[in-house]
This record gives sequence, C-alpha cells and structure tokens, in this order.
Amino acid sequence: MKKIFLFIQFLFFSFCTQKSLSMEEVKYYESFSGYDHPIKLNNEIDINSLKDKNIYLKAIYINNKLEVVEKYINNHLFFRYVYVYEKNKLIKIETTNINGEKKVILND
Repeated sequence: MKKIFLFIQFLFFSFCTQKSLSMEEVKYYESFSGYDHPIKLNNEIDINSLKDKNIYLKAIYINNKLEVVEKYINNHLFFRYVYVYEKNKLIKIETTNINGEKKVILND
C-alpha cells in the first residue's frame, strides 16, 4: 500500500512539474515583413553572426509560440513587442519604443 501511495505522489509531482515547465527558445533574424501582429520574421541568422550586424531582431518563443520581439540598432533597443495570448489567441500587444515609452494595443 505504501508503494502505491508513493507511486501516486510521484505521478502527481511529475504531472505538475511537466505542466509548469515551458520551453524557451531564442532566435535572431535580419528583418520582418508586414505590420500585422505577430509580425513575420525573415532570414534567421546565427547568434555568432550578430557581431557583424548593425541591425537585427531577437525573438523569444515559449512553447513554440512567439512571445517577444526586440529590434536592435547598433546594440541599442529600438522597439520591443510582447505578445499576450489567451487560449492560443493573441489578445494584446505590449509595445516599448526607443524612448522607453510603453503602450498596450488590444487585438480585436
């Protein structure tokens, strides 16, 4: 009986831990196209080539979903988009511009 109880605890812990874990992946791009959100990122580049780039975009994916896009010019943040989803639907975009001014755009 004790073994069964320990096994159930193990399964419960494993399920809770797995549920809360999220996979984060960072990718870099040369450009983007369009002004719909989330933006379409073009020409993925290797992190090692960033030193040769004056302009690039950094994208953060969590569980294969685009969550953050940052554009850098001469290693300074030019803009930042944070995408907020609810039930896999984009509900708002939190933007930050070069001056650090923040704005929230609701996605209808």
